[in-house]
Amino acid sequence: MGLKRLLRRWLSSAEHRARRPAARRRADPDAPPPPWRYPDPFTGDLVQPTDDGDPDRLARDGLPVFANLDQLARAMGRPWPRVLWLANPSSAYSLASPHYHLFTLGKPHGGERLVLAPKPELKAAQRWILRNILDGVPLDDCVHGFRSGRSIATNAAAHRGRAVVVRFDLRDFFHAVTYRRVRGLFRSLGYSTEASVLLALLTTFRPDAFPFTHRRHLSTLAWSDGVGQSRRAYRGFPITPPFLPQGAPTSPAIANLVARRLDRRLAGLAARTGATYTRYADDLTFSGDAELRGALRRFIPLVARIVREEGFEVAPEKRRVHRKGGRQTVTGLVVNDEVGVPRETVRRLRAIIHNAAVHGPDAVRLEGQRLPDPAALRAWLEGWIGFVGHVRAPQGERLRAAFDRIRWPSA
Repeated sequence: MGLKRLLRRWLSSAEHRARRPAARRRADPDAPPPPWRYPDPFTGDLVQPTDDGDPDRLARDGLPVFANLDQLARAMGRPWPRVLWLANPSSAYSLASPHYHLFTLGKPHGGERLVLAPKPELKAAQRWILRNILDGVPLDDCVHGFRSGRSIATNAAAHRGRAVVVRFDLRDFFHAVTYRRVRGLFRSLGYSTEASVLLALLTTFRPDAFPFTHRRHLSTLAWSDGVGQSRRAYRGFPITPPFLPQGAPTSPAIANLVARRLDRRLAGLAARTGATYTRYADDLTFSGDAELRGALRRFIPLVARIVREEGFEVAPEKRRVHRKGGRQTVTGLVVNDEVGVPRETVRRLRAIIHNAAVHGPDAVRLEGQRLPDPAALRAWLEGWIGFVGHVRAPQGERLRAAFDRIRWPSA
C-alpha cells in the first residue's frame, strides 16, 4: 500500500478525529450557534443571518416554522452542532463520505447504478424532513411515482385503450436535481435563506467528500482530474455541485416537487392535443387518439424542448412510440385494452409454479441455477403473485391456487 493511500486513510480515520483539539470536537448543545456561518455551495459566500422567510405562509400551509440553525435544530430535537455537522461535513474526507455508504447495483439492461445510502444519523434527519415538510406539499394528479395510493398500475391505467402511447425517459433524473434547485424549492415554500441552505445541504450529496474511485459511475458529471485539484478548487464551491443522492429517503419527494413546473407544462401540452400525460419517477408517458397520432412529428420535439428548458434531459435511445396494432406498455404493464402483466411473465410464473408442484421446489431453476434455500424461492414466488394480483386480481387468484399445491419442506 502506497504512502499516499496510507496517509489519506489515516486522515479520514477515527484516530485522526480523536487527536483534534478538544475545543474543536466539543460544543455546548445549549449554547447558541457561533457568529461564523457556513458557505453556500451555490454562491460560495458565507450565509449570513437573515429574516427573509415567510412564517405566515409556512403556518398557513401546515409546515414547521423555523428561520435559522438554532430553530431548525430545536424543531428536529437535535443539538445544533450535530445538525451543522450533518449539513456541512469537513472537506478533509477524501477516501470515504462521512455520511453515506456507497455501492453499485447492476441495471436490468446492463451497466451499473451508483447508490448513496445515508448513514443512520443523517437518514433520521432526512426522514424528519420528509415527514414534516415534504409530505405536506401537494403534488399534481399526473404524478404517480413515490406517492401514497399511486403505483405503476395507476400510472398505466391512465393510458389504456388509446390509439398511440408515447414514452420518454429522463436521463440521470436525481443527478439533474442539484443543490441550487433544492435550495430554491425550500425558498419557494417560504423558508428563509439560512433555513433553505441547511435543508438543501441535509438532503443533497456533496461531491467534495466523494471517493474518487467511484467517479467512473458518474461520467456525465464534471469531475476534476485529481484529489489535489479538487481540494484547491473547493473552498465552498465544489467542482461538481451537490445533487440528490439515489438512496436517501428525501430524494424521491424532492425530485417530484422540483419537477412540478415540468409536469404542468407537459400536461398543458398534452391537453392541447387531446392527450393524457403522467409521470412515474423519470418515465414520461403520453397517450391519445387520432389528434395526437397526427401531431407526433411536432409533438416529440416540443416535449424534448420543454424538458431541456426545465433543466432535465431526454434519453433519446429510450423513446418509444406504441401504436394500437402492436403491444403498448407503460411502466412494464400492457395497456392495449385492460391493464395487465405481460403474457410471457405470467406464463413463466405458471411454468415455475407447475414445476415446483410436480417435481418439488428443489427441481426449480432460476436463471439456470437452483436457489440454495427453498424459502428464497417461496418468497420470490409470493412476491410475484402479489404483484400480478395487484394489477389484475383474477390472474393473481389463479396463480395463488396453483402455488398452494406446492409441498414445501418443513423448516
